[in-house]
Amino acid sequence: MSDEISKLFLPQLFGKQELVQGKKTRFAHYTSAEGAMSILTTRKMWLRNILFMNDFSEVDFGIRCLSAFFNGTSANAFWEIVARLTDGTGQGVKDLFNGWVPDLTTQTYVTCVSEHGPEDDAYGRLSMWRAYGKNTGVALVVNPDVMLSETDALHTYTYPVWYGTEREAQDMFKEVVDGIVANESKLKSMTAQEATAHAFHMFHSFALCLKHRGFEEEREWRIIHRPKMQPSERVTPRTVSIGGVPQRIYEVPLADVPQEGLVGLSIPSLINRVIVGPTEYPVALWHAFVELLREAGVENPESKVFTSNIPLRV
Repeated sequence: MSDEISKLFLPQLFGKQELVQGKKTRFAHYTSAEGAMSILTTRKMWLRNILFMNDFSEVDFGIRCLSAFFNGTSANAFWEIVARLTDGTGQGVKDLFNGWVPDLTTQTYVTCVSEHGPEDDAYGRLSMWRAYGKNTGVALVVNPDVMLSETDALHTYTYPVWYGTEREAQDMFKEVVDGIVANESKLKSMTAQEATAHAFHMFHSFALCLKHRGFEEEREWRIIHRPKMQPSERVTPRTVSIGGVPQRIYEVPLADVPQEGLVGLSIPSLINRVIVGPTEYPVALWHAFVELLREAGVENPESKVFTSNIPLRV
């Protein structure tokens, strides 16, 4: 898919990517100390089923917003263009997406990171410690380049979350449709298969990345793997128990695949800093994570580990 055409269908996604790339925004994964230790020692990141995410309406919210707009009259101009480019009705696009909806809601695996600015370096983010820190929270702050690299090496992709109400989602969809209508001449060179793929990718991405405005302070991005849609020999499943609940997860190896354009995922390149969250044991955890980074091949690990020291009762 050409970037120019992809941007017409997903201007919010590409706009956010360009914004964080321009600012060189880093990302932070807030987890427990035990979870952070597992990542550093196994060199693997777990992706969990979206059914276990904190917001119980995940994906359903996005699908509901999509259905409300694209089944209404405001989307007529969009479907007329899709019809001209595909099968004459646009029904093939609808059938393709609807066929994947059950899989979207039950077989999507994710891990979440939060945008991390210079102002977050010293303390991390209080709201994230409260949500994910528990008694011994740790934030793994990672360098951004690999997160935004264009590679199919893992069939695992990074998406920014768009926050809004259902009404705001309708307005956003209207802007997307207006942009597509205004640039229809750029789409005429596409085959029916390419047009279907672009429209399907737009619906798929919005379904996975729309979230209620009440969660906006998280500044979330999602690392997403869809094993039935795009299986990967490198991203492998395992059944584990988390909090006493057996569940299937997928493991992403934190290793470079330079021959396929994946560089910067190995821990020495990936980790920008480690922030130990509010805890009764800041000194002990600082020493522990210095040694974990050293064992993972990080040079001068003492300069990479920080304690938050927010006076939060845990």
